[in-house]
Amino acid sequence: MVETLDFPTLLRVRRAARRWSQERTAHAIGVTFYRIRRLESAMERPTAAELDELARLFDVAPKSLKAAVAATEYRAGAVA
Repeated sequence: MVETLDFPTLLRVRRAARRWSQERTAHAIGVTFYRIRRLESAMERPTAAELDELARLFDVAPKSLKAAVAATEYRAGAVA
């Protein structure tokens, strides 16, 4: 059985593969550096629009990002 990465790990892996900073990734999808940092720390859940933008940016199926979100244990009080 293949294990699904959690969303923060998947985001970091995809970003690192491109050698992009959190700031560059944030700019590419129209959010702040702070937002990317919180997504990668499982402090906040991504919105549907952010998932769509990240799927486009990293050339992955939105379905795989949604599976990663479902596999993530978010910190108490995490918001979208």
